[in-house]
Amino acid sequence: MGDCLTYHYDAERTGAGEGAASATGWRRYNTVNLGAPLRGAPLFLQAWRFRRGAHAGQRHNVVFVAACDNNVYAFAEDSLRAGSTNHVWQTTLGPPLATVPPPPGGGTAQSNIPTPIGVCSTPVIDPMNARIFVVALQDDGSGWGTYHVYALDIDTGTVIQSAVLSDAGESGRPTFDGGYVDQRGALTLVNGRIAATFADLWGWDEGPYHGWVVSINANNLDDQLYFSSTANVFGGGIWGPGGVATAPDGSMFVATGNGTTANAAYYASLPPGKEAGDIGDYFIGVVKLAITWDGYNPSLTVIDWYQPNNYRWQNDSDLDFGSSSPLVLPDIGGRKLLVLNAKYGIYLLDQTALGHGGGELAKLEGVFPNESHSAPALYRTPSGDYYLYMMGGGAGSGPDLICYKVVVTSTGASLSQVWATAPGAPTLNTEGGSPTVGQVSVPSPYALVWVVGTRSTRSQVGPRYSIRPSAPPTTSARFLTTPPSRARAPARSWEPGTGLPVMGRPCTSASRNSSLRSRSTRNTKNSSGRGPNSRTPKGIHGSVT
Repeated sequence: MGDCLTYHYDAERTGAGEGAASATGWRRYNTVNLGAPLRGAPLFLQAWRFRRGAHAGQRHNVVFVAACDNNVYAFAEDSLRAGSTNHVWQTTLGPPLATVPPPPGGGTAQSNIPTPIGVCSTPVIDPMNARIFVVALQDDGSGWGTYHVYALDIDTGTVIQSAVLSDAGESGRPTFDGGYVDQRGALTLVNGRIAATFADLWGWDEGPYHGWVVSINANNLDDQLYFSSTANVFGGGIWGPGGVATAPDGSMFVATGNGTTANAAYYASLPPGKEAGDIGDYFIGVVKLAITWDGYNPSLTVIDWYQPNNYRWQNDSDLDFGSSSPLVLPDIGGRKLLVLNAKYGIYLLDQTALGHGGGELAKLEGVFPNESHSAPALYRTPSGDYYLYMMGGGAGSGPDLICYKVVVTSTGASLSQVWATAPGAPTLNTEGGSPTVGQVSVPSPYALVWVVGTRSTRSQVGPRYSIRPSAPPTTSARFLTTPPSRARAPARSWEPGTGLPVMGRPCTSASRNSSLRSRSTRNTKNSSGRGPNSRTPKGIHGSVT
C-alpha cells in the first residue's frame, strides 16, 4: 500500500491510490476507541523511519488520525494488526468548542457539526520536512471559537509551530471571523502553502457567515492569505470533504454553496447583463484561485469562475454546489478537465476556461433522487480510459453509485454512463461516503472502488462497499463471507469498469434516473439543522478500525 498524505491520495483529489484492491480476506484487525468522533479521513505513511523520540531508529507504516476533541494520534500499523491499541504518540491541542453560542442577531444555537468541534477536517502530511498540519477550533474562553493552525513533528507529535488564524482585513472583501464558520474541508499542501476551506458554523444557514479559503505559509504559519466567496451577500460556504482541489500548475478550485441573503431585490440590483459572479459573489459555483504576486506581496486571487445558468433557482432551492468537492482530471486528449457532483447534478468543466455563466462542457442534472454530499473518484484503466465514480442519494428509488466514462473528442468532452447500482443496492442515500479506488499493478492490473456508508443510526459505521473492473454487469450477487463480529459493517465491492459486484448486492446498467425530489426532501440542511456533507462519514467515527 502506498502513502496517503492528503485526502483522496493527492492534491487533485482523484481518490485513486495504490493498494486496497483485494476484497478476499478483508477483515477487521482491531478497533481503538478514541472517545470522540473523527470527521476527517485517516492518513497513511509507509515505511517511515523515526528519527527522534522513543521510537528513533524504528521503521513503521504509520496511521494518523485527528479527533474532534482536538487530539491527534499516530499509530504503528503493525501494532494495530497485532491487536495493540497503543499509540506511537498523542498530542492534545487546546480545548474544543463544547457549546455552540447562538448566532449574532438571534437564532438557534445549533451547529452543523455536533459538538465537540475541534479538528473536523483531514490533516495533510509533509514527509520531506517530517511535519503534519492540522487546523483546530478552540474555545477562546468566552464561549466562542478561534481557529489555530499547527505543524506537528511526525516522529513525536511535538508542536513545531502554531498560529491563530487572524485576518487584518482589506478593502473590497469581508473580514474573516473564525467564530462564525466551521472547517470541514480537507487541508492541502501545494507550493509551500496550506489551504483550508470554511463554511457555516450554525445549522439552517444561520449567522452572518461567508465561505472562505485561507492560504497559510507552511514555513511561517503567521503568513496568511484570505479569500471570501461572497462580497455582497452572506453564504457561499465551501462545505465539501475535499476542500481545495489543485491542478499541477498550482491553480486551486473550490465549489461553493448557496448565498443565504441573495433574494429578488439583490438580483434586481445587479448591473444590466451581469450575474452574481461578475460582482464577486461566487455562490452556487466553482471558483479558480491562484497565488499572485505584486512585487514581494502575495495575494489569493480569483482567476476564473463558473455558475450554472439556473444558479438562481438552485440557490433558492438550497442545492449547493459546495456540498461536494471538485476533482481535477489529468490531461485527456489535450483537454484539462474538472468534474463536480453537486447536490442537483454532475458538471464537467474546462480548467482553463470555466465559462462564467453556463459555460460547462457537459452537465447531468437531477441524477440522484436525493442529494450528493460526497467527492467523486477517478480510475485510469491499463488501456488509458478514464472512469468517474459519483455517490449520491438513491433514496431507494434510484442509484446510489454511478460510473461514467470520460469521453473526449476533437469537438468537446462529455460523460457517458457505464453502470449504476440498482435502486436500494446499497441504500446509502446522502450518508454515503466518498468513493475511493484502490489499485495494484503486480502481478496484473486490478482495482476496487470502495465506499463507506452509515446505518440509520448515525453513530454507527455502516457498509464498506467495493468494486472490481473486468467482467460485464450481472444481476446475480456474489457474496463473500463476513465474520459475525463485522456484520454491522460488511465489506462490499464493484468492478470499476463494469459494476460487477464482488461483495454485496448486484449492480445494473440501468439508465440514469432523472426524477427530482421536492425541496422539502432535498433541503437536508434546513430540515435537519446540518449542512451538506455533515453526515457523510469521511473516514471513521470515534474509533480506528
